[in-house]
Amino acid sequence: MIKKLLFPLFFACALMACEKDDSEDKATTPVVSFSITETSLKETSGAFSVLLTCDNKLNTNATVEIALDGTAKYGEDYTTIPEASEGKVTLDIVEGEWKASFDIKPTKDDKNEENETVALELSVGPEEKAVVVGEKKAMTVTIKNINPDGTGNNGGGANPDGLPCTKKLETYSNITKTICSTNIAGLNVVFVEPSSGKPTRLAVLFPDKDLQADQLRRGLGGGLDFADENDLLLIAISDPEEKNWKKVKNHERVKEALEDVLEAYDLPSDNILFSGVDEGGHYLTDKFIPAFGDVFQGAFHLPSGIYQPSVASFAWDPTQKAELVNKFALFFDYGASYPALIGLSKEKIDNAYTQKGFKVTPKKDPGRCENNAYTNRLTFWQEYMQGTPYVRPAVGQITCEEQLKTHVDGMMVCKTKLAGIEVVYSRRSDGTSPKQLAVLFHGDGGSAMGAGVSYNMEFAKKHNLLLMAMSADAWKDSKTMGPIHSWAKKNCANGVREILHAFTDQFGLPKDKVLFSGASGGGWYLADELVPTLGGEFQGPVHMACGATRPNDSNFEWDPATMTTERDKLPLYFDYGTGDFVTPSIEKGIKYYKEKGFNVKTPDPLGNEGHCGTKYIDNRKAFWSKYLVK
Repeated sequence: MIKKLLFPLFFACALMACEKDDSEDKATTPVVSFSITETSLKETSGAFSVLLTCDNKLNTNATVEIALDGTAKYGEDYTTIPEASEGKVTLDIVEGEWKASFDIKPTKDDKNEENETVALELSVGPEEKAVVVGEKKAMTVTIKNINPDGTGNNGGGANPDGLPCTKKLETYSNITKTICSTNIAGLNVVFVEPSSGKPTRLAVLFPDKDLQADQLRRGLGGGLDFADENDLLLIAISDPEEKNWKKVKNHERVKEALEDVLEAYDLPSDNILFSGVDEGGHYLTDKFIPAFGDVFQGAFHLPSGIYQPSVASFAWDPTQKAELVNKFALFFDYGASYPALIGLSKEKIDNAYTQKGFKVTPKKDPGRCENNAYTNRLTFWQEYMQGTPYVRPAVGQITCEEQLKTHVDGMMVCKTKLAGIEVVYSRRSDGTSPKQLAVLFHGDGGSAMGAGVSYNMEFAKKHNLLLMAMSADAWKDSKTMGPIHSWAKKNCANGVREILHAFTDQFGLPKDKVLFSGASGGGWYLADELVPTLGGEFQGPVHMACGATRPNDSNFEWDPATMTTERDKLPLYFDYGTGDFVTPSIEKGIKYYKEKGFNVKTPDPLGNEGHCGTKYIDNRKAFWSKYLVK
């Protein structure tokens, strides 16, 4: 028999005026839904919070009904907080909130039985006009049986099917593998299985934001191929309610989710590869290791987000568990400015764990962590697994994988992929060896082909240039919620470094006479990352149109004050107008680079053009023309 219950849910959605027919009500009235549609709990789990959310706050009261069904018996297999009373309770829902939750608590018994389910259905009364129920109106909670001997229904062995791929996620950028999502213990879990289908080790990411497929890509960088080579199961975990690991309170769910993943693939718990980004790193160092370090051990890569835990936060005593502590390896991968940023000294951060006997790997590169965090992670993981450093695959021979159409006679345009980055390049089609490399960086939302290759082809033909552009990684845009390629969000220079070396080496081009140009986000990248990270290896005129910023001192991998020869071969042209919304950032960059001793050029006279409103294509060619190889 279906049992119904209604909860005093202090949540709601923004109410729009709706005085027309029902179809218009559904289009304008705020919507209430379950935040997830399925999850699983063990009999031994604590209370699980079922979250309901709305698209905005309510400005009037409403009524909600939740019905319970399924194979699990209320009062015997589980209970709820608040309790169900006679199957149905009608309550007023107060205005001013947009979410609420109630608890389901499984009941442990000593029976050998099948897993059971709780089916939830959300509804409102027929007279209710304040809210409507959304598409996510049904939810299933699976309660996993725990036998008296402590095993699950399959004896604690591996699930041959692994984790259920509840939903295949859309992938952006260069991801070609299937990325799946599921929900375990109320947590969102995104995972990628190795091609072999038989992972031998778990790698876990705790991201800095709510989890999406592109954030798995962002956090693991080029690690997908690395994972395939090493038969790793890659997962990333987030809490759909808090969306910020620093605020997560129910840590037992994290433990349960990891235990379920390990059980599903029969993987060990003492050699896991961990990485936490920003808030994720904060959580690992402040909460996870102190709470569960006696259950899970392995290599922890922590690019920023590190925190000093209190002694009281440790549920186990590392000083008395040397055999467990020896299974840990911690890499605090932060930049020189990070300790001051969080108000702690480097010694306090490092000593928080070294004083307890943990092995902490110091950062070898004094620059900021973001520049090399992806490579550092793979290097650290490789050394932990095999005792040998990880070597990035070489770019290899540049080939014309796809020849594109061109409007300029005597020029060929090719498309290829190098170091996981889409590359478009153009050169003379008669086989003449080019004299110089010219590199374009597109603006946000652009691509390699849209970076201006076609606009500069005549110029490249005239001066025998090899014209090249790269596509930035794609991220989810917060406004359109679609993929957007952005150099402004690029935070790993290694792929660019390898591609520049590949082109200059293969075609015999000078590394100190490269022509650079970027528009909007591309210009931002040049000022913020390329000059600071690669300026010691590659020089040439740098044209930045309608985009630039002031880099941090810790961004620099070379010293302009002592490497003056290299610095003087990097003339900078900041091409902008005062009407550009990026002007404050651009002018901070101008001031910074002047103080560093760079040769800085700005428009004369300075106009009031808006964003990318200057004649920057013509300005680029004029600026480049001063530095052409004769």
